[in-house]
Amino acid sequence: MGRIKAKYWKTGDTKYRIQFKTTLEHQEAMRLLPDWDCVSFGYIPDTQEDILVFERQFFTEKDWTNFTKTDTIIKLIELREV
Repeated sequence: MGRIKAKYWKTGDTKYRIQFKTTLEHQEAMRLLPDWDCVSFGYIPDTQEDILVFERQFFTEKDWTNFTKTDTIIKLIELREV
């Protein structure tokens, strides 16, 4: 599996959302972001991909920055801000 392309955005002072398109099973994708809540999902019939949106609260910018430097993000997910 290559790196999953994901987009992220801040939804308030302390919450972030990550959205990605994937062919992974829903449970497999959720294991990539274990401390996150899956708040939305959809399906793209043309590409047979799922769209998953996860949300999590970070109390400081440093917490968010530290998250983006974890092995999961560096090795498996390519994050881009929208």
